[in-house]
Amino acid sequence: MFHATTTIRRSVLNAVFGLTLTTAMASAQILDATVVQDPTLGTATYTIDVGGPPRGAMVIFGSTNLSTAPLMTPYGRWDLDTRSQLSLGVVPMDEQGYGQWEITVPIDLTTNMNLCFQGIAIDPSHTVRCSSWSSAYQSYESKFIGGRGLAGDYCSQCGRYRFVGIGLPKGSKLVVKVNGVPVCLVYAMSNGRAAGRFNHKGLKAGDKISFWVDGKLASTLTH
Repeated sequence: MFHATTTIRRSVLNAVFGLTLTTAMASAQILDATVVQDPTLGTATYTIDVGGPPRGAMVIFGSTNLSTAPLMTPYGRWDLDTRSQLSLGVVPMDEQGYGQWEITVPIDLTTNMNLCFQGIAIDPSHTVRCSSWSSAYQSYESKFIGGRGLAGDYCSQCGRYRFVGIGLPKGSKLVVKVNGVPVCLVYAMSNGRAAGRFNHKGLKAGDKISFWVDGKLASTLTH
């Protein structure tokens, strides 16, 4: 479990990048985060799938913000805001270069927080590369009968944003906007669930994603 107030300074990255290096790896280092709410248990589960060098490892970092001035390094672009950054752990990758990290927290702990993730991949020969970044957001309101929640995640590698609403009135209209421009419209099913996705390459620090339910603003996040 991590706390937004914990700070890891740029020196941590410098220390990691100070490892013995060889030539840069040609394959992409991919990190994709998702979040799933479970109101019955009062939890939110974050899952991070990583792809990189076979039998390598990825150091995963989390932050509450993206940087407005990404750090350009010889090993790739670092997008997280280091002022609110925390090391979450090391994920070993299998023979196919796949690994996974997961954590379940109380749903109220990260409500209305947009959490951003990025990794540093290291292969068996100590070659280092920065991964793509991903974000995951969830909000939950217990004042509604049964609770109402919204969750979404973005993968910078593929430019895909996925979202889901739970506890919505049957047939209600859920509209997602990026910087005030509508990008997706879905309707809630009989079980109160409304899910969709859209492509939006190049989301960056400061961009705003808002969720509207039947014309009323339900939640807004800022990258």
